[in-house]
Amino acid sequence: MKLSYFNVTAHANAGATLTVRDFRVVATVDGPVPPLLGADGEPATITLLGLDSNVGKNHQNQSAADAQNRVFATMGKKTASVSAEDVAEQHERDIALLVSLTTDWRGFEDEAGDAIPFSPEAVRELYHDCPPIRDQVFAFVSDRRNYLPKPASVRPAA
Repeated sequence: MKLSYFNVTAHANAGATLTVRDFRVVATVDGPVPPLLGADGEPATITLLGLDSNVGKNHQNQSAADAQNRVFATMGKKTASVSAEDVAEQHERDIALLVSLTTDWRGFEDEAGDAIPFSPEAVRELYHDCPPIRDQVFAFVSDRRNYLPKPASVRPAA
């Protein structure tokens, strides 16, 4: 067995593609929710680095450091509380993480049917304005199985 198979960071850095599900459709007993289709009839996709990628680790390390600094800043105060602004800031940090992990997309159009070019600003707007897609992206990057090669089939004993 090659050790490279277990190099989670390398696979997370390579990225994987999420097929976006059409959140406007309810799953049926006939199958899963169908993909969200672009104007060309092809499924919309988002290419994502994993949380274990260098980008993901760096972002998470910075978020942890920021959180510790906020805790230290409140030490010595008689009361510490979490405000709505604190929650909103955490929400924006979560979106920033997902934006940093997003490397490409296809199948996203504006209301006129024109393709929306990939850019961090466009990704941020999508994740901010469309929680169902943001939730799909978060679930995808949180599942390490999406970044690992498929195991070879078990060979029968000789």
